[in-house]
Amino acid sequence: DVLFYPALDNSVDSIGADTIWNDFGIKGEGTTIAILDTGVDFDHESLDDLDDNPNTEDPKIAVDSDGMLAFYNANTDKEYPDEQPHDSGSHGTHCAGIAAGTGGASGTYSGVAPQANLAGVIALEGGSGDEQDLLRAVDWTIANKDRFSIGVMSLSLGGPVVIPGATNNGASSISQALDIAVESGIVTVVAIGNGNLGIAAHPGSVSYPGDSEKAITVGSVNDEHNREIYSSRGPTGDGRLKPDVMAPGGAIMSARANSGDDYVSYSGTSMATPHVAGVAALMLQANSAIAPDSASDYVKQILRETSDHRIPLDLDCGEFYTPNNCYGWGTVELVGAVSRSQDLDSTTLEGPTGIQTQTNETFNVGMEYTKTEYTTRGKDGGTINNFVSGTDLPDVIKMVVRYSSEWPEPATFSVDAGAATGVTGEAGLKPVSEVEGQWVIEATFNYTGQLDSGAVATSFPVLEFDIQAPTFNDVIPVAVTYTLNDMQGTGQNVMVASFTDLPDLVIEELVVPDSILEGQEVTVTARIVNQGPGPARQYSVDFSSDDIIFQSTEDYRVLESDEATNVQVEWIAEGGTHILKASIRGVTPQDEDLSNQELQTTVVVNDFIDSQPPLVFITEPYQNEIVSGLVVIKGTASDNNIVDHVEVRVVPNAWDRANGYQNWVWAWNTSLDLNGRYTLEARSFDGFNFSVVYSVEVEVTNDGANRRPTADLEANYYEVYDNEKIIFSGNGSSDDSAVVKYHFEFGDGRETDWITDSWVEYYFEEAGEYEVILNVEDDEG
Repeated sequence: DVLFYPALDNSVDSIGADTIWNDFGIKGEGTTIAILDTGVDFDHESLDDLDDNPNTEDPKIAVDSDGMLAFYNANTDKEYPDEQPHDSGSHGTHCAGIAAGTGGASGTYSGVAPQANLAGVIALEGGSGDEQDLLRAVDWTIANKDRFSIGVMSLSLGGPVVIPGATNNGASSISQALDIAVESGIVTVVAIGNGNLGIAAHPGSVSYPGDSEKAITVGSVNDEHNREIYSSRGPTGDGRLKPDVMAPGGAIMSARANSGDDYVSYSGTSMATPHVAGVAALMLQANSAIAPDSASDYVKQILRETSDHRIPLDLDCGEFYTPNNCYGWGTVELVGAVSRSQDLDSTTLEGPTGIQTQTNETFNVGMEYTKTEYTTRGKDGGTINNFVSGTDLPDVIKMVVRYSSEWPEPATFSVDAGAATGVTGEAGLKPVSEVEGQWVIEATFNYTGQLDSGAVATSFPVLEFDIQAPTFNDVIPVAVTYTLNDMQGTGQNVMVASFTDLPDLVIEELVVPDSILEGQEVTVTARIVNQGPGPARQYSVDFSSDDIIFQSTEDYRVLESDEATNVQVEWIAEGGTHILKASIRGVTPQDEDLSNQELQTTVVVNDFIDSQPPLVFITEPYQNEIVSGLVVIKGTASDNNIVDHVEVRVVPNAWDRANGYQNWVWAWNTSLDLNGRYTLEARSFDGFNFSVVYSVEVEVTNDGANRRPTADLEANYYEVYDNEKIIFSGNGSSDDSAVVKYHFEFGDGRETDWITDSWVEYYFEEAGEYEVILNVEDDEG
């Protein structure tokens, strides 16, 4: 089998993204990055949780709805809990820290997306893996995309280039598996490899699966955006340009595996790749709609369009144009990439929802367009190898309006590029056309201009048009599509009605039960009455608790004048006093009187008294089972209300939270303890009560480990008078070698030192019941 290795078996730290974190308020929340590598050490301070507070439950590792952790080992084909999270080497932890590490309490070595979650996938057990391992790793990531909200997959690995420029043609099963991952909706980033050294220092040295057609292939640059000499070059064996983009990969500090809180500096395209994975997570948080599919990959396109495409003097490369096979489309740039992602979701459509028959109303269509010093290369950042740095190609925005041609043809329009300072904007409008029973209005905006270094400019293109209502009452959708360099923006739709008379919707009554308990599912009813002379053809009702909307409903049924209807929703009651409110919005045609579209009521939710404790059971291991190595404790829990959490411990240690709820798991590494008998205890909590503790006893027998001695305590009497002598004996204590020390605690505040005698004579000065405890120590301490 061909073995795959880390592109550089070291790891790197994160880059700074202060502008995105502080000015945009984006840190990767709600996204998950899968690290396909040697595994991840989730006990490191940078990777254990999201807020670096040990008192909160917010793990960095992604957790599914059943409380199971996102970890899989392709070598063993096992996932959590049968495979416990760990790093089989060190490479994966370092890459994970670059992509999404918090940097610990100080945040000094924070990753690109510090609030993103991570999925750990071992594709390189101990530092290498065969083709089947890697295929299983990719397949598992795709299969569990929705389960763990995986939006990005990062692979800092590569196989050898057997025949440079020939075998790396994207035809390998691994490269095609990455193509499938992209089509499945996962942004996939992969290292180009470190093959531009020695006899491999030539074009066509891209490793596979870095030759994947649809993945984002990443090369390495230093802090000045100059290519690191080892970073492999394109083209692929079938002539495609690679890499796609570059990212910092030289001397990057990141988490050191199995160190707890140490960091280490490494270099390589392995380090550049998770930088781009983190950037992709920030982009997805800014606009989740840019995720790839079988037809497009907006993340890749945006990175190409917004990267730093300047070509430094690079004698080894010999390139003077961009894109090229040394730098691709340039070094990723966060402000441009995140801004363009947001631009696609900034679309607006403003106008009334009703037009009186045979009259006109004006509608306004717009969006934002952000330009940086690097966004000068137009669609896809240029697609041929002859784009000279400094040449300005336009970014193109199109807005297309469609509505029924049964209404009068539109005749009044205006367009305005709204160009920002330093930006040249041109606006154009096509003649109105009729296509498949709809009027089509299309506006085009072209933007060029070279901004100063560090400058960011936002333009506001606007299309205005009038709609004339027909002579009859009707309701139609008005739909607008938006594109930026052919990337689809968020579409906007509004229902518009022609009317003779307007409706006037009123919330007449808001009804809730008289008695409500915490946690109860409550029906909330809003009675809607149309007091106006005209019909309401569409409307929505928002239901909120303390001004936070918990449910919205839309009603497309016509509500005629003087008619009423009940709108019902369910609310999960929270303890305390709350203001419940119902608000009408989006009435079509527009409401005659907006002053009476809200109604609120105050509700008092009584505390839920849960007198029934939950139940808990340990199902594995069973009573008196012999165990060794890593033991996964499994069990079940149930309650009449809800299982809040389960706690497990090895007596007498402190309680620790298990993962899961109705079905839970907890890992115990017995190799850290002595051989001997142990008691495992579990208890569940429902938010009010703990369950009865469930326990099992097991025997730990690890090869080569010392067995923990077993204490045995007997007395010659168990009932005596005060000041009467009694003998306590530990002669029955046992060990695999020898018991050498004894310690007696008499329960009256007195105790012996550690003594070599196995028995002691004692008397109690006062009457009462006493618990005597014996601890013993063997010859290995």
